[in-house]
Amino acid sequence: MSKTSESTDRILVLGGGLAGLSAGMKLSEAGKSVEVLEKEDIPGGLSATIEKNGYLFDYGGHRFITKRQDIIDQVQKLMGSEFRPGMRKTQYLLWGKRLNYPLEVGNLVKTVSPAVSFRCISDYMWIRLKGKFVNLPEDNFEAWVVKRFGKHLYDIFFGQYTQKMWGLPPSNISRDWAAQRISILNLGDAVRQMFFPPKEDPRTYTRQYYYCDDGIGRISERMAEVINNTGGRVRYSSPVKQVHVADGRVEAITVANGDDDLKLHCDLAISTIPLTDLVKMITPAAPADVLASANKLRYRAVAFLFMTLDQEKISDNDALYVPEPRYVFFRIEQYKFWSMKMVPSPDKTSLCLEISCFKDDDVWNSPDEVLYKRSIEGLKHSGLLQDESVVTDYFIHRRDYVYPVFELGYSEHAVKIRNYVDSIPNLICYGRQGYYQYIHMHHVIAKGFQAADHVLTGSDRSLIQTLGTEEEYFG
Repeated sequence: MSKTSESTDRILVLGGGLAGLSAGMKLSEAGKSVEVLEKEDIPGGLSATIEKNGYLFDYGGHRFITKRQDIIDQVQKLMGSEFRPGMRKTQYLLWGKRLNYPLEVGNLVKTVSPAVSFRCISDYMWIRLKGKFVNLPEDNFEAWVVKRFGKHLYDIFFGQYTQKMWGLPPSNISRDWAAQRISILNLGDAVRQMFFPPKEDPRTYTRQYYYCDDGIGRISERMAEVINNTGGRVRYSSPVKQVHVADGRVEAITVANGDDDLKLHCDLAISTIPLTDLVKMITPAAPADVLASANKLRYRAVAFLFMTLDQEKISDNDALYVPEPRYVFFRIEQYKFWSMKMVPSPDKTSLCLEISCFKDDDVWNSPDEVLYKRSIEGLKHSGLLQDESVVTDYFIHRRDYVYPVFELGYSEHAVKIRNYVDSIPNLICYGRQGYYQYIHMHHVIAKGFQAADHVLTGSDRSLIQTLGTEEEYFG
């Protein structure tokens, strides 16, 4: 297994989100010369917190959810008392009703109707019987879910939400997405839980989260403070433009520096920026087949619509999943239920409505007022909002590298790119964007810590990538 024996006198970290900052912090604390290059003017990437008119907003639902006590302990040590636990109040909004999240058959029976529940269970029994005589496929998201839940429940819960989330037929999405994201293994588990409730949450789900009083971005802000206070530097408004390779090694990184470009030499580069962009920045150019694979992979974008309201709340939920295609948004967050410091006073609330899209598609290019109007119509239709006049402000931030898209065949292309970047001995890539993996905040931080350990102690480099590959679900 590869170990590092390279000179690490100067380390450049590409990307100032949690992935890059966690490694940069550990390396800077150990006395290494570290510079973090971040394209935005604040740290955190998609885990940043932004402020406007006394309100604080995160990019979607970035609560810190993990069963890894070691990571909780390390973040707790970093953040102190402002990092504290809470309990979820999350549900599905379906047909104007609130259903427990994750799926509970007993709740479905009580909330929707016995007829719907009977059809779900009978469909499940049929597919189980059929499976005893026919080898049912499970090579894509739809087939994987139908095999375990039946067609009717798939149509109600999983199919329409997945189509809306990804903008693709679920039959075109890899089973990898289902294996990591669905909490219970099959409808039989759900039925058993209905009559014999488990003594604790399913192994893949936890109701407890951790959050910072002033938003999840405080973790990134604190990491950046540590780097700057221990001799390192976080350089903002500095997007990476080129990665210079000579004799098979990274020798320098060119970043935008105002109206000019700045070339920074390094002994080691740690990259958490989008993998597909990174390989296109390498000069001399990466092999043609690697570049071709980079052009085959896509990231799902999100338009984050933020609202402030002059009323106490729209519901008792901290978050709502919204699968029906009639609504433009797929998820709603109400931040005051995570921390009252996210709003200026208890009689006001704020929302984030997440609208899924691809960069430069019709939704992405829609004027802000169009997305706002469609969202207001959806909030009214769902019964969450009665009077539009209570909305005191809104604004939209579009982010184009939010979710790696697990289309059928994606793995072949991702592996080809990973093998290429991993062949460069003084280039370490990891992260949701940086290694094209769907992982969570605790995985990202753990990978950053592991990357720093690899540099400092020579621990096995492959350990960085094995973190977060287990099948688990945190929502």
